[in-house]
Amino acid sequence: MGKTALILFLVLMGHFSFSQNDSTIKTEDDPELAKHTHSISVRAFLGFDYEYAHAISGRSGLGFSAGLGLGGNIFLYHPDYKPDYRSYLKQFDFTSSSPLINLQLLQFSAFYRRHVSKSVCADLGFRLSGGYVFIIAQKLNFGRFLGGYLSVYYGKGKIKFGHELQIGDLDIDFYNKVSSGPSVLFTPLIVKFSL
Repeated sequence: MGKTALILFLVLMGHFSFSQNDSTIKTEDDPELAKHTHSISVRAFLGFDYEYAHAISGRSGLGFSAGLGLGGNIFLYHPDYKPDYRSYLKQFDFTSSSPLINLQLLQFSAFYRRHVSKSVCADLGFRLSGGYVFIIAQKLNFGRFLGGYLSVYYGKGKIKFGHELQIGDLDIDFYNKVSSGPSVLFTPLIVKFSL
């Protein structure tokens, strides 16, 4: 599954990079909606993403993104995470009284973008990422994520604010064991700058 996702990402990246066209398709609503866009996003905890979206119609596009840094997500669900219960490492469950944080150091995404209105757009895509999961203060654990995501951005012009929900498989290396399972992650704030 991971190799297939990587191959698809590379094919899409090559297609969009070499078929770039600086022309824009004018729409009556807003000419910004139809452009082939390049943007830089800043995620919570200093994660930086580069995005390219290739317009396929007046209100939609296909694109890819690559990110570096400390892009933070909050765990909403993982099979081994129980936020209300405090017992470290008894049955391999990792638990905490505070939300678990996933720091994505490196991520690749491919997405479909749709402009819902002049000031709201949504991205639906898949993501492959690697980073660290903050479980307890003494240890950062390596984690790998493969799954889908939905981002929603608000604003007009070159600056937009957004949120993101990721659903997929998160593998966490935890004291020489691997915790794996379906996970739900939430990114509370993304600021996107169109170039």
